[in-house]
Amino acid sequence: MKNLFILFLFIIPMSLIAQEIHVTQTTKLEIGHPAYFPSFGNNKDILLISSPNYKGLTVFNISDNSEIFITDALGAGNQPVMESSGKITYHGIKFHRGRKQRVEMNFKTDFQSVNKVNIENNIQVKVDGKQLKIYRNNQLKSTIQPLGNYYYLWASVSPNQEQLLFTVVGKGTFVSDLQGNSIQEIGYLNAPQWLNNQWVVGMNDKDDGEQILSSTIEAVYVKTLKRTTLTEATEVVALYPRISPTSDRLVFHTPVGEIYTLEFTIND
Repeated sequence: MKNLFILFLFIIPMSLIAQEIHVTQTTKLEIGHPAYFPSFGNNKDILLISSPNYKGLTVFNISDNSEIFITDALGAGNQPVMESSGKITYHGIKFHRGRKQRVEMNFKTDFQSVNKVNIENNIQVKVDGKQLKIYRNNQLKSTIQPLGNYYYLWASVSPNQEQLLFTVVGKGTFVSDLQGNSIQEIGYLNAPQWLNNQWVVGMNDKDDGEQILSSTIEAVYVKTLKRTTLTEATEVVALYPRISPTSDRLVFHTPVGEIYTLEFTIND
């Protein structure tokens, strides 16, 4: 039996065996009101938060529990972005002659990126219904359908700018190269995010067709599909995780508007 174990170690690379993620701290933030869809700004102490329907946007500073009002515009909480300079870009919704329009708006804050992390990438992917559009330096370079004529959600580019992460409605979540080839199936994992170039994180949610019954935040090691539940100790319904610029903290909200941060380490 001992000889078989030694042979097993030789067959499977030690780098795959050693890949583990450990939660070191989970914290419920005291914001003072219900808050939803948190995402990180330009450092791991700055959050952009909104309401259940993405109406409005504020900046919450974890280090001192202060909050700055940005806007009450409709749609402002849907994927706002803070650059390293502190500039926030968000999309508000306005009505012109009875038609709804998305309008890009900017707001300049004094928050600087103290983590020395470059959060502006020159390759981006955007979802357009049944297509993924790949941009380089804001110029459209290609349009792909990695799994064919399906609806795509939650697409993003890996930190090393070499892989795509995306969800296909009714099919699950996948990783591919930038051309939509070399597809790796991750399985059921909604609202996925790159944690680093090897790990992705998302939510494993269950509903009854009307409301979410349960949801955990799970991390998946792409090469082996090993899963680790990160919110096992919280016993809350954890939704829509977002990763910090330093990739050692994530944030999520609950259905009642509670915001939690979760810190972790990865053993390589």
